[in-house]
Amino acid sequence: MEIKSQKIYFPNLDGLRFFAFFAVLLRHSGNTDFQYINTNPTFIFVKKYFFMNGLLGVNFFFVLSGFLITYLLLNEKTVFGKIDIKSFYIRRVLRIWPVYFLTLIIGFLIVPYFKSATGINEPVNANPWYYIFFIGNFHAVYLNSPNSPVLDRLWSIAVEEQFYLIWPVVIALVPVKKLPITFSFLILISAVYRFIHNNESEVVQFHTLAAMSDLVVGSWAAYLIFFKDKFKSFFENIPQWQVLIIYLLTFSILFGYKVILRNVPCQLVFQILFGVVFSLVILEQNYARNSFFKMSNFKWISKWGVWTYGLYCYHALGIYAAILISKKLGFNTTTFEVLVTDTLIALTVSLLISWLSYKYFETPFLRLKNKLQKVKAHQ
Repeated sequence: MEIKSQKIYFPNLDGLRFFAFFAVLLRHSGNTDFQYINTNPTFIFVKKYFFMNGLLGVNFFFVLSGFLITYLLLNEKTVFGKIDIKSFYIRRVLRIWPVYFLTLIIGFLIVPYFKSATGINEPVNANPWYYIFFIGNFHAVYLNSPNSPVLDRLWSIAVEEQFYLIWPVVIALVPVKKLPITFSFLILISAVYRFIHNNESEVVQFHTLAAMSDLVVGSWAAYLIFFKDKFKSFFENIPQWQVLIIYLLTFSILFGYKVILRNVPCQLVFQILFGVVFSLVILEQNYARNSFFKMSNFKWISKWGVWTYGLYCYHALGIYAAILISKKLGFNTTTFEVLVTDTLIALTVSLLISWLSYKYFETPFLRLKNKLQKVKAHQ
């Protein structure tokens, strides 16, 4: 069993965060009004197999959140004998709320203002109270997805906040020996819920119960690596051929699951499979001594990964900017320009906005958050 009372930092996760965000960015990029591009076979193929896997980036974020939060909570419970739930909530507020509520202001007030100033009269079709109280995912389930790209990305933040509200209580109250059966039961509930609602795409995609298995699979990984020395030793000493299998499996699923699982009751099966594979990647990067590579060696990608929360919340602004710049400069008339040039512009603008946000807006809140943290995690 691994016990730490000092700052906990998994340096290889920042790069993984960035790639998860990049998958989300790709899903929302590559848009054009030109039908000759939309009907181009190359465009269709790239969009289907490379750009439309963005939801898997969100799945990865859920698994990663489950892993990190559970690891920190287990460590705090082990070191101090209890979990300071109030301090946990305050730390989450300081990390999540500033950027989140700034994004709400941008989505509900600033973007509509600029639209109306340019002659586009399109009111936001979302109830702000759902987003203020972090239940925006239920807005997408029971009402509609917002017509604002700035807002419709925020459903996953709502799911994570709901998880953060409940999870420290679960870890604090459930005895350690009972956690495995608790985790297994919650994963089963999530899988059955997805199966029951298999034909309701909004429910399967946005509902908290449908997403819960990702978070809990990540929690399972944290539990096993924290308490099971043999499990940890396996990943520390995993041979390279098994590492290769992990990544071959990952890429096969990422780029082939629509074919592989075409005739499977997908919502029951594949999300758990994704969660397990993503957990394997997280554990391999964190613990394996025989890795082919470590994400922390890619310094710029790891640096960008630190800004991932802002990148996720602000990237719709980057896409807006890319569309305007491309139209102005004529960079939107070929398949290559729509898929590559526009995406690179969107990424560049998103990185700039997120860097400014992290440096001048988020950092003061993070400093305060770290002062309140007993078992510290790197931001």
